[in-house]
This record gives sequence, structure tokens and C-alpha cells, in this order.
Amino acid sequence: LGCGGTCPHRRRRLRRVRGAHTDGSQTPPAVHHQRDGGPEITITEIAMSYKDELKRTLAKHGFRFSKSMGQNFLIDPAIPCAIAENARVDEETGVLEIGPGIGILTRELAERAGKVTSVELDRRLLPILSETLHHHKNVIIVPGDIMMLDLDALIRENMPEMARYA
Repeated sequence: LGCGGTCPHRRRRLRRVRGAHTDGSQTPPAVHHQRDGGPEITITEIAMSYKDELKRTLAKHGFRFSKSMGQNFLIDPAIPCAIAENARVDEETGVLEIGPGIGILTRELAERAGKVTSVELDRRLLPILSETLHHHKNVIIVPGDIMMLDLDALIRENMPEMARYA
């Protein structure tokens, strides 16, 4: 899910196409991504694949959105990449994330930050987070209500060696 280490906006060669495609055919303005040695793929194709994977993951765990919790998840794969990029975090930065959802933004932050501590209120999301974040050893998921936690203690316990916090 998410860019997962292959953020198209950072790690793949992009071209903005206006009018003519490389093969001479006409296409609307769009961003195209060059696959390694393969054909180009569009943002729309990436987004559709991403949405399908998101639906499969949620269905696998029997998850349904809770209106009472105001749950909204990122569905455009470019957004977590852009947010993480603009956060300007690095390996000396500790990030406190409130409400990681299924971990889309969390993964992008984990690729850049030294530590990410994410507080999730909805315990139904914990198995999904375990699955989507299992490769990221610098992520700690804290079940609970951020309003009830001692933030100073949370940072001291989970990110003591970080020079900065975001």
C-alpha cells in the first residue's frame, strides 16, 4: 500500500507530456512514469492499482469505516509521498503521527525519519498496521487516545535519541 519505497514522485523518472506521446500519438496532459525497461504507466493506473490493494487489505481484515470516528483514508498514492516529502524529516527526526489509519503515510514517513511513533485509537486497525508496517523497524504503534496520553512521556519512551521532532 502507498508508495512503499517506490514513491513515483521521488524515485522514478517523470515526464510531463503535453499533446504528443513518445510514439507520436496524442494524449491529454498527464504525468507518466517509466517502468524499469518497460512501458510507461500513468498516475491513473497507479491510483487504480493502489485503490484495489487498499480495498483488498480492508476486506481481508473485515474492516468497515466508522462514521463516529470520522475516518477518512488517503486514496491517492501521490498525497502521502508529497506530505512526507514536504515534512522535511530525516534520520535524526522523530515523528509523532496521530491516527495512522492503515499506515499509508506512516510508511512514507518511516522511510525518511529516524523514528515514527503512531497513536491509533481504533483497535480494529492494529492488525492491518502490523501487516502494512512490518518491514519498518523504526515504527512504533501505540494503541490509545492521543487526548489521554502523556505526550512528554510518549516521546521520552519511544524517541529518546532523536535530535528533532515533527
